[in-house]
Parts: sequence; structure tokens; C-alpha cells
Amino acid sequence: MIGIRFHTSPGGDTSPGGVENGINGIPVIIEDNIIYIADYDKPLEENILHMDRIIIPFLNKISNKIHSFEDVIITRKKYIKRVRDYKLGSNDFSFYSEALLKGGKLWKPKFFKIHDNFLLYFKDDSAYNPEGVIPLENSIITLSQEYQNCLELETHTRRYHLRANNKDDIVIHMKKIQEASVLTINSLYKIQETIGQGTFAKVKRGIERSTNKEFAIKIINKDSVDQRESIMTEITILKNVSHPNIMKLHHVFESTHRIYIITELLEGGELFDLISVRGSLTEAETSKIMTKVVQAVAHLHTKNICHRDLKPENILLGIKGDFDSIRISDFGLSKISEDNLKTACGTPSYVAPEILGGLPYGFEVDMWSCGVILYVLLCGFPPFYSNNDADLYTQIQSGIYSFPSPYWDNISPIAKDLIQRLLVVDPSKRLTSVQFLLHPFIINYRSLSFNMGIKRELSSYLVTQKKLKKIVDNKLERI
Repeated sequence: MIGIRFHTSPGGDTSPGGVENGINGIPVIIEDNIIYIADYDKPLEENILHMDRIIIPFLNKISNKIHSFEDVIITRKKYIKRVRDYKLGSNDFSFYSEALLKGGKLWKPKFFKIHDNFLLYFKDDSAYNPEGVIPLENSIITLSQEYQNCLELETHTRRYHLRANNKDDIVIHMKKIQEASVLTINSLYKIQETIGQGTFAKVKRGIERSTNKEFAIKIINKDSVDQRESIMTEITILKNVSHPNIMKLHHVFESTHRIYIITELLEGGELFDLISVRGSLTEAETSKIMTKVVQAVAHLHTKNICHRDLKPENILLGIKGDFDSIRISDFGLSKISEDNLKTACGTPSYVAPEILGGLPYGFEVDMWSCGVILYVLLCGFPPFYSNNDADLYTQIQSGIYSFPSPYWDNISPIAKDLIQRLLVVDPSKRLTSVQFLLHPFIINYRSLSFNMGIKRELSSYLVTQKKLKKIVDNKLERI
């Protein structure tokens, strides 16, 4: 990377003259008033003419690690700093209130948001992620007899005290919370046939009564699952992200026995199924798919979210065969954290070596998984594979793999170069999401081959995984 200084407007003006006129839409990384661009042989203007936009995060100039909660959209004419925004619903209402800390007499100011039949509380109104989520269905809301201008909120698990500045505010807060507490899934949706089935959940088609729009409704039986924390983490993450290539959360409801997660309806199937049918994809198709995937991953990383289970089964298509409709899904193993994660999790063939080694890890594990996905898209089988888990883990930790003939004979050197920069055992030397998006295999999309090359047989790996998929819920594939 090379650094070029431009005089951009202070404070993140959405149309700084230096950016619009000076670089004419070239993909860049912007840090304060320094703009970094890729240092490639081919003229940058030619590299990006086909691109409508690229989404990239701010980087720290010294550590080269993402440190900002904001990302930047680069278009041909301008860059836009994306505004922090929490996913909103039709009944959303927010307010400041003092909360009585559990087990004590200390009051602490919190920022509250009502969303569907949940009450979320944050450190303040600038915080991305809620500190907690309170289910409101069947809760009891009354005025406190002990504290002035205070309401008591009693759920099936505990009691909360929220104090306002005056009587008028507390009346409004009570009304809004009571309205949310009586919302039910059946009052807003017509639940129809089952379209998917997992170990602990089923997915049904749902029609929103007010709009007649179709959605997917994931119904989780709380009596048969002990993974409430991961479920609520998944909900929290989906509520806090907004990206065209991440599955969109529409509503969430919770009852005594079930959790209902309403998302956009994606009927194009899994990317895994597409590979299974095709055996592999062209380089041009692969470049397009991976651009969408890694732009979404970059968006997650700017929000300190590590997915931890990226694989073709968790990449869905809204429309069959339409790569523009790609969505990343299944955030059950995701974690909101900047660094030093320790839990061993993921799907064996796609897991990074530092996880297997029991080392603290960070966002780099997602980029390793992207390297494996890229490899699979191009040839139909993974770089590391064995029927024996111990042998598989040894392969991954050694980082030794190959591009076997004849499957890789017609694959370009630039595609192999990108894989080699991702499947690096040392995470500090692995490409970041931003560096990935600026690699020639991604930028030079239109110059890549559209030919399939040789006819590729469906590998034993895909057959095995397809059988496994029928009997094991994806979310339970942990190491």
C-alpha cells in the first residue's frame, strides 16, 4: 500500500472536493486526511471502472487493524461516512431513564429502546450494542409505591425499576412499554407452511398482515434448547448490522415457550447447494461472490463482530443463481469483541489454525475461512480434508496444502495468489478484509476467465457434507 495525502474536509463531510475530484472514484482507504490506494501495475482507473461502489472501513495507520465503528462507501463520485444506526421497527420508542441496579440502591442512567416486544438498554444513545435485552410479553408494568416517578417492570425472570425525571415522562414510558408487552406474533403475521427444519428450530413462511409481504419466521422452542445466550447474541448482532449482503432482521418476538425471529425470505438456496450442483464456479463468478461476502465481513469487523463460522452453507441467495442477492447468515457462533477471543468453535474444514492451537484470536479467523471458501468455489473441494478430525487439524495447523492437477491447471496465478495470502498460519500476515477487497483478483473482475475449464467431478467431500447436512444442524458443527 502507498499513502497519498489529500486535503479532505474535516468532520467527515459527505462530498469533500479532494476525494471527489482528486481520485475520481478509485478504491481507497481514508484516514483523517490521508488516503491510501492499492499499488498495482495496472492503472487504477481501469481496475475499478466496473465497480459501482466498495465498502471499506477506516484503518489504524500504525497497527493496520480496524479501530473505527464506521465504514466508508466509495462510489465514483464521493465517499459517504455511514451513520451509526440501530435497526428500527414500527413501534420503536427510545428514552433516557435511571435504572436501579440489581441487588442494590444505586441508580444509574441508561438509554432504553423499545423494539417489537423487547426493551433494550444501552450505556448511552451513542452505543452500538445493548447491554441487555428485556422480553416484555406477559410482563406486569405498574407505578412504584416505593419510589417517586418510577415504574416497576416485572417479567417472568426478574423485576426492574425505571425512574424518570417527572410524572409526565413516566406516564409516557409506561404507555409505550405496555403497548409493546401485548404485541404477539399472531397479531402481526399469518404463519404458514414449514420451509426449513433444524434440530432445535423450524422455519416457516410468514405473511405480514399489514403489508402482505412474505418473510421467513424461525421458531425456536426454548424448552428444548439450552443455547439462549447464543440465540440472543445472534439477535443482537442482526439488530445492529445493516448491509445489503447480510441477512436482514425484520422482527423478533418472545413468548413463554418460544422465540420467533422474522427475517427476509431468501429462496435462492445455499451457496453450498450451488457448488454441489455445479461442482465449481468460474473465476469471474467467484470474484463477484467473494466481493459481496468480504464487503459484508468488513462491515461486521468495523462493528467489532467476528462471525466465526463462515462457510458456503451459511451464505444464502435471495434469488436462485443471482450473486447480487448473496446474504451472510447464521450468527449463532458470532461474538462482539475486538480481539483475544478464546472459545474453540467453528466448522472443522473452515476453522483457522490459531483456534485449533488454543490461542487468543481475532477477526483474522474470518479471513482464513474466506480463503477456504474461495478455494472451494474454484475447485469444488477444500484445501484441507480428511475423514479423521485429528489428521484434518494437523493439516490446518501446518498450513500445508496444494493446488492439485488437473483441477487447478486452468486457474489463474492471481486467484492462487489471493488464496496464498489468506491461508497463512500466522494471523498477523494474513490479509485483512480491506486488503482482500483491494487485491487484483477482486478489482480486475472483468478480466477474469468466464470459462469453467475442465469438467469437474462432484468430489467425495461435497457428497459427504451433503449427507451430513441432512442429519446434523449446521449450528452444532463445533470443534
